[in-house]
Amino acid sequence: MGRVQTSDLARDFLEFTFSPAVAVQDKHTAASSLAQNSKTRGQLWEYIKEHWDSKIYPSLSGNMVVFERFLKCSLKKFASFEVERDIQEFFEGKDKRGYDRGLGVIVDTITAAAKYKERDAKLVREWLRAHGYL
Repeated sequence: MGRVQTSDLARDFLEFTFSPAVAVQDKHTAASSLAQNSKTRGQLWEYIKEHWDSKIYPSLSGNMVVFERFLKCSLKKFASFEVERDIQEFFEGKDKRGYDRGLGVIVDTITAAAKYKERDAKLVREWLRAHGYL
């Protein structure tokens, strides 16, 4: 039996998540799980962009509290200025009523994490190396 790739599992998990089998109020749990994993976090963001009009927005926009929670769980773990810009560009021109504040929190959180990473990555690596973790 062949080895299953992380990308295949993440895609299958997301397809299941956006099936009728998963209640709307539970979809953020799947997103949170994928966002916690650095190997699947980017795939989640790509899935959101690719399926925004067909699955994400239609299935979640009926309840903005749930929708905002899904976006926060999906996106706030990034620590990259590039991803922050991509998120800003993706949402540019979209009707953000009901989740605009959450989106602002996401962008601020990513920016702060990216600044920390930029500022202290070398020091953290040195500490990890000195203590036998690298």
